[in-house]
Amino acid sequence: MTKRYARLVAGSCNFAAAASFAAKQKATYEDLCTAFKRYNEYVVRALKTDPARAETFNAQFELCVELTTILFSDEEAAMLRRRGKAAQAAAA
Repeated sequence: MTKRYARLVAGSCNFAAAASFAAKQKATYEDLCTAFKRYNEYVVRALKTDPARAETFNAQFELCVELTTILFSDEEAAMLRRRGKAAQAAAA
């Protein structure tokens, strides 16, 4: 569900003006991206500080990487993946 919503918001950028919902789409996209960046930070921090729940956070982290690719870029996703690996190494 989350991936479909992210794809819808990211994919509708090209059609927003034509469908005359550009302002709402832009606001939704910005809100989603802001909240998602905060969540990414939370997951990376949790990978580092909560090894007892590592399995749960690893699953969430993989979803975060996929959504980062959809909402931002492959480069942002690669950077997030590196930060996650560094956090996991710090926790070990």
